[in-house]
Amino acid sequence: MAGKRILLAWENGAGLGHAKRLLRMALAVREAGFEPVVAARDLSAAQKEYRQAGIPVLQAPRHRGFQGDAKTWSAQSYADLMASCAWDDEEALEQTTFAWDSLLDIMQPALVIADFCPILPLATLGRIPTLVVGDGFVVPPRAGDKLPILRDNKQPPSDEAKLRANGEVVLARRGRPQALPSLGALMNGDRSIICTYPELDIYADFRSEQASGSLETATPLPSPQGNGLFIYLAADHKDTETALDGASLAGVPVRAFIRSARPAQRDAWRARGMFIHDDPPSLLEELRLASAIMHHGGIGTTELALATGRAQLLVPRHLEQMLNAKRLGSQGVAVRLAAPFKAEHATAAVRHVCGSTNLHEKVTAIAHNIAARHQRSVLSEIVAAASELVN
Repeated sequence: MAGKRILLAWENGAGLGHAKRLLRMALAVREAGFEPVVAARDLSAAQKEYRQAGIPVLQAPRHRGFQGDAKTWSAQSYADLMASCAWDDEEALEQTTFAWDSLLDIMQPALVIADFCPILPLATLGRIPTLVVGDGFVVPPRAGDKLPILRDNKQPPSDEAKLRANGEVVLARRGRPQALPSLGALMNGDRSIICTYPELDIYADFRSEQASGSLETATPLPSPQGNGLFIYLAADHKDTETALDGASLAGVPVRAFIRSARPAQRDAWRARGMFIHDDPPSLLEELRLASAIMHHGGIGTTELALATGRAQLLVPRHLEQMLNAKRLGSQGVAVRLAAPFKAEHATAAVRHVCGSTNLHEKVTAIAHNIAARHQRSVLSEIVAAASELVN
């Protein structure tokens, strides 16, 4: 085991979440005696942290970009996401598979750890052991002939038989002809670990195994003194301004960090009585002061708010965040502001999530349930799985 190389890869998805998740795993497998190398979709994400940790980072092969009409297209299942990443075009799929094959030839890893990698498992199939990791959205269920429909948008879903046929053509061209398993089985590699709380696993009803838990550790916070709201939104989102307008009229203390906001915007929001951070604050400390948080629904923020016992008001930007909002809403611990909405809708929603006794009792109970579980460290589980697959 000592010195064997592990390639940790991130192929799809934006933001710092994947980069930081891979960094934590890289450090853990290095501590266990492996040699980690990261292939990242975005080399700039967490670059300083990788450099300080001494973890080498390479550019992951890029797949063909989305070809449809972004105004009318919306994914219904993981198969649609695969299609948007080139699985619907055997030529484009082969190009990215060839690039991965070349990188694997050079790196010669004993194991691949893949986080949101729709194409890499095709390149490693039958060649290199592959451990798939990620939150519920990026790891679909292994079982079943077809991938679950996540929402019905009245459009025909991607033809999974066609996607599999394209994959088989690519394997044959690459000199490794074989029949593909179901797309769910392929996307789970030789083994998979769901790195989120079961309460947040959008595929929980379709899996035989339970999600392992979050890579981050958090415990329930004491109840805050009074009702207060923390807002963490992106300035470039079309609904952010309306959400802030409504929050400013809710009659509760508001603190906020608005990503990519201009100084003039921050000053304008301050004039409405809100406390606006210039730089990213400690989210845990802000949750300590607040009774609720308004955010877009990213998995990291969602996990932390749930584990600490804070109500959530979600303003989703894309499918994964919408599904997170739906999952939390079904458990009575969050409210979604569905676009388009007006400022008065935001005002009412803020008052509800900050002041609802029933909502706060439910989220507090879930936070204590999470804390009470006798869980093995998810990082330890990943290292153990890596060791088993390498040996």
